[in-house]
Amino acid sequence: PPVTRPPSAAVPLPGALMAAGTAAALRTQSLSCGGGDQLSLDEEPGMCLLAADQLFTMLGQDSRYTAFSVTFSMVELYCQRYIDLLDLGAQKSLKLRMTAEGEAYLENAREERVGDFEEVRRLLLAGLRARHQRATAMNAESSRSHVICIMKVSMTFRGSGHERRGKLLLVDLAGSERVKRSEVSGEALREAIEVNRSLSALGDVLSALSRGEAHVPYRNHELTQLMQDSLGGSAKTLMFLNLSPNACSMDETKVSLDFAQKVKGVTNKPQTGGSTSRSSSRTTTPRHSSPRHGSAASTPHHPSAAAT
Repeated sequence: PPVTRPPSAAVPLPGALMAAGTAAALRTQSLSCGGGDQLSLDEEPGMCLLAADQLFTMLGQDSRYTAFSVTFSMVELYCQRYIDLLDLGAQKSLKLRMTAEGEAYLENAREERVGDFEEVRRLLLAGLRARHQRATAMNAESSRSHVICIMKVSMTFRGSGHERRGKLLLVDLAGSERVKRSEVSGEALREAIEVNRSLSALGDVLSALSRGEAHVPYRNHELTQLMQDSLGGSAKTLMFLNLSPNACSMDETKVSLDFAQKVKGVTNKPQTGGSTSRSSSRTTTPRHSSPRHGSAASTPHHPSAAAT
């Protein structure tokens, strides 16, 4: 048959998968996996590994009709500064830039070309080992930064030479922290303040998007600047909300649910390769509540199980 077919679904829409929620509720495991340092598909794989596995499976099915390349980069936002988790020894500054087409990117960030799931697993494991963590009264391994994995796909159709590109952000948002409970001070206190400040800025962006305001305050923080093209407009966004079942975390749980409600109020019009589909930003809902509007159910986690 001729080497032509409808545009492949393997090229992702511009969008983001975010893991958010209360402190010590296994958000990092939602991104990576719950099986410790092995990071395999056999040990409760997280959304990053599942996304990579599904992507390469779909690209392999399309290989007769297309040629493709995939790159993977991994950074953390620590106290208003982006750090390249795949190139820690380099003396460089990662600067936020915007292309003429409106794509946000980090200048000087290392992009590793990956050809299969195993290469993504290896890079993800190295990056997670390098991120900032600290013991607090709430968690022995508390995340002190946001981690953002960026997968870019370029696909060229054989014969026509038509090219399509896509980008997917996989984001582990550090949990909001009440200093009274975490009992941090000094440098740890500064980290907590910066995390809470960035989450507040993200909440302001989501509120503006949900209300359809003409001005969206993306530039108020480094986090929202980088995520700008993956939150509004033509992007498709999914948030996993992780909640602690402990009664002592009730206040943090309510704040997290209020945050998720802002996400559910955002409606975008995802577009890729000239096609348009109607979709809205979504967030999962707790398993004990009744999901509405087609939302999937999330899984509350016990906070003593592992790091955030």
